Amino acid sequence: MLEKIGLLFQTNYVIPLVLFASWAVSIRIFPVIIYIVQKKNLMDEPGERSSHSLKTPTFGGIGMFLAFCLTLMLFGLFIDFPYGDLRKLISLVACSTVLLFLGMKDDLVVLAPKKKFGGQILAAAIVIVLTDLRITGFGGMLGFGEMPYAVSVLFTVFVFITIINAFNLTDGIDGLAGSLATLSSLVFGVFFLVNNQLLLAVTSFALVGAIIGFLGYNFSEKDKLFMGDSGSLFLGYLLAWQGVSFVAVNNTLSSMDSIEHAPNMLLAILSYPLLDTLRVFSIRIFNKRSPFSADRNHIHHRFIDKGFTHKQATAAIILSNLLLIGLVWAVNDWDPTLQLLIGFLAGVALYMYPFVLPVPRPATSGPIMVPESQPENYFVRKSQEIYRKRQSVFTHAKQAFVKEPGEKRDRSESWKKAGKSYREKHLEGQPDLK
Repeated sequence: MLEKIGLLFQTNYVIPLVLFASWAVSIRIFPVIIYIVQKKNLMDEPGERSSHSLKTPTFGGIGMFLAFCLTLMLFGLFIDFPYGDLRKLISLVACSTVLLFLGMKDDLVVLAPKKKFGGQILAAAIVIVLTDLRITGFGGMLGFGEMPYAVSVLFTVFVFITIINAFNLTDGIDGLAGSLATLSSLVFGVFFLVNNQLLLAVTSFALVGAIIGFLGYNFSEKDKLFMGDSGSLFLGYLLAWQGVSFVAVNNTLSSMDSIEHAPNMLLAILSYPLLDTLRVFSIRIFNKRSPFSADRNHIHHRFIDKGFTHKQATAAIILSNLLLIGLVWAVNDWDPTLQLLIGFLAGVALYMYPFVLPVPRPATSGPIMVPESQPENYFVRKSQEIYRKRQSVFTHAKQAFVKEPGEKRDRSESWKKAGKSYREKHLEGQPDLK
């Protein structure tokens, strides 16, 4: 019986089975996580930069991690991986666990940046040294060739840290981080599968299945779940691992089978988090602020401010990413430096177009005076503020209708009490908003 199962796992059914198993495990785990998080009141509180107005369960990264690891363990029992591949798998799971716990601690209590970077560097260095996973050169891009071993190790660590933190910054609206990770892992997985890298392909598609299961809850209105830093750091690490493996495997292929300039293709696949991070870091440094200071100035926030829903903004960014990957692939045989320049300019044009869109204005019976000190997303912020205050009115009104046993209460008096309570809480000492 085990031999028949093993034979099935060696056929072309392996990838669909991996996808299905990872997805099936994940959708069973997430309801349990939501229940525990709600029970322990470990909810994500809406803040000034939040795109949500209600407390929401987080720690979705734990569910993705468990689904990913359980799937790899299951298929590792039946697929006869070489010893070297098993060592890669064990080191990957161990280092991913480090990133998961870093993110969990950051979700619970704010983790110091030094500790966060220290954990990321440690996890990257371990997998690089144990498995000799390195970027050895740039393939002639910008005139650079092969790198010495020490330089290669340090540069690969830098690549890991950059991708992890860039991806972490994309987790700002519903579905974006998960959709970007799904797209990237699908591209990597297809490349690994075509080039007979079974372990790498199984890893990529196991991650895709876990993320698809998560996205159903992340987009849900009834059972919404956030991935949290536990998810974004974990996914960022796996994307970095896949990206470096993508370049390393490509270097071992013949000229007929390889991608001409793999580093440029890697930049195209991960273009959105990298370009968005480059943009916000440049703006913060120009404004004499720390590049790691938090704000609401990301490209996906601009989509929301221009009237896009979370799903629409995510779809627009994913489509732009796909177009950029296709463009870089189309000019694959061009000079690597020219290809890099074309990809960069195309990325700027594709991702920055919401900045030229008009700001949506609500329908009004007369002109609205926008304070000069307010940003251009004034109307979006104001509508969100009105929604929160309206919800507060309903809450106070509901409380006003609660009566003691034997008490008769007039409905009009109840509404008066609700309005008075609301004014005392929100409007006392505040100027009228015109």
